[in-house]
Amino acid sequence: MFHFDDKVVMITGASGNLGSAVAQVFRAGGARLALVDRHRDLIEEAFPDLVAAPDRFFNPSADLTSPEAVQTMVQQTV
Repeated sequence: MFHFDDKVVMITGASGNLGSAVAQVFRAGGARLALVDRHRDLIEEAFPDLVAAPDRFFNPSADLTSPEAVQTMVQQTV
């Protein structure tokens, strides 16, 4: 098992099958999650318990085709 206590892991496409599975693995390892997706509502539906735990979860929004927006999102996350 991996240990990611007090580490922040950012996952894009987190509401999809792969992104969701990856998020669960990192979550089980103790990571704080920044879950990014075009469909923020799907993130909240897929991870309702995380939404209730803001110290373990962050749901940033950004246009991933814009380098400036991505940079801002990363700065807000870490």
